[in-house]
Amino acid sequence: MGVLENRVTGEDGEWDPARVITTLNSYGWETDDKRARALLRTLTEQEVLEKIPNRGGRAVYQLVSPRDWLYCLDPERDTMGNGPSTPARVARLAREDSGPTEWWLGKPLKRMRDGDRLWIYFGGVEGKIAAMAHVKSSPRPAPNGSQKPYRFDAELDLKATTALSKSPVRLEEMDQRHPQACGEMRAADVKLAEARANL
Repeated sequence: MGVLENRVTGEDGEWDPARVITTLNSYGWETDDKRARALLRTLTEQEVLEKIPNRGGRAVYQLVSPRDWLYCLDPERDTMGNGPSTPARVARLAREDSGPTEWWLGKPLKRMRDGDRLWIYFGGVEGKIAAMAHVKSSPRPAPNGSQKPYRFDAELDLKATTALSKSPVRLEEMDQRHPQACGEMRAADVKLAEARANL
């Protein structure tokens, strides 16, 4: 613990977040020390770290990294900005650059947070990922009478959405063959979507 503490604390002896992040980037921690457990608990509560499950009984942590979510829209049923959620209209909204807007969820995605990416899949006859947005808040309960019980803020990415509207990821190319609602995106689909979005 002493060697590690020297790596993650500043000259005044206080925990230096930058050093903590740099150090924890290099390896996971086993929680066999009271001070280590207390620090890990605090960093987990502050969503700096997350516990990695199923590591043979050891409690190992890693830095929380941005997640990629597949967000499904039905252009015939769902609306966006008081209008139909077609790929062409969503691309136009991205060009208008109106800033973060409210998006809706049917269930609370506890792992979604500011900094994640939202890959927008248009269902129905479209069947393609043709837009991308940046998540700007964690999900929160929506007011009574809302179309869905949870909401969060996100902002369309103009560059990525423009590229995807010209070269979308079609359903037949995706690893996820049955996109529904909103959930974490599969790694193979993220890689393909990033390439099409020129990221």
